[in-house]
Amino acid sequence: MLAVPEAPVDKLSVRSKTPSSVDFSTYEPVRVECPQRDQWVRPAHGVSDEEADWIKGRKQKVLRSLHQYLGRLHLDDFDLKSYLRRLECEPERTPTIGMAISGGGWLSAMTGTAILRAIDDRFAPSVKERTGGLLQSMSYLSGLSGGSWPVMSLATYNNPTIQDMVGHWHTNDSTLDAAKGTPHRASSVAVLKQLVPKFEAGFNVSIPDFLGRLFAYEFVAGPNGGMETMLSDIAELSSFKNHEVPLPMWQAPMSTSDNIEFFHLKVPFYNATIYEWSPFELGAWSSSAASGPGSFFPIKYLGTKMAVGKPVDGCVVGFDRASFMLGVAADAANFWLIEAYSNGTLGSFSKRDISHLAGAIEELQQGFSQIFNYTLTEHIYATMPNPFAKSSSVTNDDMPPVNLTLLDGSEAGQSLPLWPHIQPARDPEFIIAWDADGDALPYSWSNGTNLYNS
Repeated sequence: MLAVPEAPVDKLSVRSKTPSSVDFSTYEPVRVECPQRDQWVRPAHGVSDEEADWIKGRKQKVLRSLHQYLGRLHLDDFDLKSYLRRLECEPERTPTIGMAISGGGWLSAMTGTAILRAIDDRFAPSVKERTGGLLQSMSYLSGLSGGSWPVMSLATYNNPTIQDMVGHWHTNDSTLDAAKGTPHRASSVAVLKQLVPKFEAGFNVSIPDFLGRLFAYEFVAGPNGGMETMLSDIAELSSFKNHEVPLPMWQAPMSTSDNIEFFHLKVPFYNATIYEWSPFELGAWSSSAASGPGSFFPIKYLGTKMAVGKPVDGCVVGFDRASFMLGVAADAANFWLIEAYSNGTLGSFSKRDISHLAGAIEELQQGFSQIFNYTLTEHIYATMPNPFAKSSSVTNDDMPPVNLTLLDGSEAGQSLPLWPHIQPARDPEFIIAWDADGDALPYSWSNGTNLYNS
């Protein structure tokens, strides 16, 4: 089992609070009374009722967008009027279109943002070039690692124009070098201190917590770097409730105790179980001995200790911080160190030179050691209570682990987050894959490797 430190104290005594009455001004997850639910863990036999209902509403908007988008294409050999009339009679047959933005750090974040602008019908030049409108015609949008950043921004900032979205990023301020902080950034020391309430509440904190909080000052809406913004909050935003945006999705592979180790750092197998999450839920479609049967859990209550499909000692809210889930989607610190320690012969991360990040991770290790008394393997992985665990006892070969450990999807050969799209339950018909992971040196061109592997 991966090394995860024991909680310092169990401060999560049950509180007579409802989820709507909790103060989220600090990074502490809070235990509340559980709402009445007939089912907490649902089998992966299809999409959730919430997603199915939401997609029905989204397809109504997609149908109107397709009318405008296809009309601008002047398809002389296509009977557009007849096609649209058929869809109006059977709106459930409106095509399911999706887009996946690859990992690739800032390269993917910026070019992925550019392609979103190029297909947005709110940008006049895109309409003129007849690419605008594809974004409004999509039902799903996924991102991984750097590609997850614009997906998170578009969702949490309530579907702004891409120009307005980028305006929130303040790209002139350095993120990783924010030693002293700026009006739009917290310093590294300040971010580490932000993690203390979560640690004192009995939860593991990690580099993904740190990086997520650091990047949240750019990519997550809300004051203080989106401190109070939960991933589940997206479902309550007006653009989402009005079905004006694609359903945002993210994915990450699970690391298990039998993974290969380099320099005492684990690397997931290429056939690792892939977990996905959205504003509705987190879970996996496939089954495995390590993760249990394919199942999903409401993401709002992520962090809740479960046994045999039921909450133990109340429910937890505030664990699904948008910043934390952003950090989980880009949790590649183990690969950065492996590549640096091996002088580039191991852990080659999409064939890009990222060894310069190893020094920053080692400095972080000192901070985690001083503040939390953690070793490297105790804080380098994104770890969360496993809602699919059959028991709260120690892991054995017959049950899923007590904790889920997730890593950057690129480590399992999934640089393009296509996995959520291609599930038969979502009935995909057209998926745009934006690959900016920089496969080929020295110019970081994409050569198709990631599409082939994914």
